[in-house]
Amino acid sequence: MGPTLSLACVPPTVPLERPIINKERLSGSYCLSAYYLAKMTSELPLIIIQPIVSITIAFWMGGLNGVVAYFVDLAMIILGSVTAQSIGLFASALFLRIDQSIIFATIFMLTTLLLGGFYIQRLPAWLTWARYFAFVLYPFHVMLSVEFSNDHSILCKAENSAYHHCNLARNATNSSAYIPRDEILAFFNVTLPIWANILILLLFMVAFRLACYLLLRFYRKP
Repeated sequence: MGPTLSLACVPPTVPLERPIINKERLSGSYCLSAYYLAKMTSELPLIIIQPIVSITIAFWMGGLNGVVAYFVDLAMIILGSVTAQSIGLFASALFLRIDQSIIFATIFMLTTLLLGGFYIQRLPAWLTWARYFAFVLYPFHVMLSVEFSNDHSILCKAENSAYHHCNLARNATNSSAYIPRDEILAFFNVTLPIWANILILLLFMVAFRLACYLLLRFYRKP
């Protein structure tokens, strides 16, 4: 949930700053791109520090899959948080009032969590297409792919397992007592390769940052 928390941490200050931006653009003090780049970079520490601390504590306390998996998880948390920042900036630029920006960000965050499968594991058939618009889904799937990188990570439950291989293993002495990686990933609907998940997340980030810039440049411009 690190990326969605980062979305909540983005201060919706653009509505307050818009009159100053318009005034200084008219006077030629600086170009819009300079303001936009400064705003993005100045907010980065606020956006990434909390997820880095959270994943560092949770990863090692949970005894997850080694140093390589930790750095991959860290990279995905940072990328997801920066993507969340892009969405927060877009919401801040779209509305002229702070309360409207906060309401939009809150609704978007909760909808993303629901569609991403954090609260609902199996969406209705008519709604399954919408889960691909949940940007938190993609870093989560990369983390799952790295965490379950081999077939000897998770032992089968002794009885009444949710995995077909484990039920067969109880009746065959030569079968492995570990859950196959493919069955774990299929259970969580992980269908795309790691590179595709990262690419889609980058597209989310670029699209929202570009949309935010266009809003600042052309929407209610001075």
